[in-house]
Amino acid sequence: MQLEGTLDKFPLRELIEMIMYSSVTGVLEVGAGSQIGQVFFSDGRPYHAAVGERVGVEALGVLFEQRDALFRFVADKATAESTLWTDPWDLLDQGSDLASKWLRVRQFVPTLEHVPQLSGAPVQGQIHINETVWPVLSAIDGHRSVQEISAFLNLVMLDTCLALMALVEQGLVLIQPPHFAPHPTLVTPPARAGEPPLRLPPTPADATGGSGFLERLLAEARAKEQQRPDLTDEQAQERKQVYRYVDDRR
Repeated sequence: MQLEGTLDKFPLRELIEMIMYSSVTGVLEVGAGSQIGQVFFSDGRPYHAAVGERVGVEALGVLFEQRDALFRFVADKATAESTLWTDPWDLLDQGSDLASKWLRVRQFVPTLEHVPQLSGAPVQGQIHINETVWPVLSAIDGHRSVQEISAFLNLVMLDTCLALMALVEQGLVLIQPPHFAPHPTLVTPPARAGEPPLRLPPTPADATGGSGFLERLLAEARAKEQQRPDLTDEQAQERKQVYRYVDDRR
């Protein structure tokens, strides 16, 4: 079976479905940025996927994000590794779902090196924060990057980014590029000799009680975080195996 082309002409899902229906053995190779992803099939059944260090469903999620990458199928090529065990049709749904979520997340969180920063009052009168968002909110200190927050909380990266996206949408958080400059209203110039220290006027958030609002919000978030039971290693690994998808692209 000789097959090659680009994903803009032949979408990945249709390509994998055709390989499954054809019951062939070999490897599907797909360009993924500077890397080449691989999906291995035995008699049409996918049993291993890899993109760099990412494997299994996580790797499928990477490949499903590609839109115009080159691909080719190499017949009769096999590997001893096995990272795909569930029903093939479920795997396609999981990979496609991961890709859809990450494509939306990147509109708010361009890279994992970006730094979340607390904003002023919310853009709407009522906020909605679930049990996953609370610990992420409490871990924002204006210095930790997205990746560092995820590691600090031992959360799946996708869950961390989805929580940040919810906070950004409600106007509670800004996502700043790495090494961003502090907000000018937070920097007080040194006073000259003999002069009283300069006092900056309140920002709109201060004037409207936004600062106090965030303080109360964070206090409640930290209280909830202390009550949150830690994931066992087995639970954490299980979630990471299915949903974790670390984006190390620049």
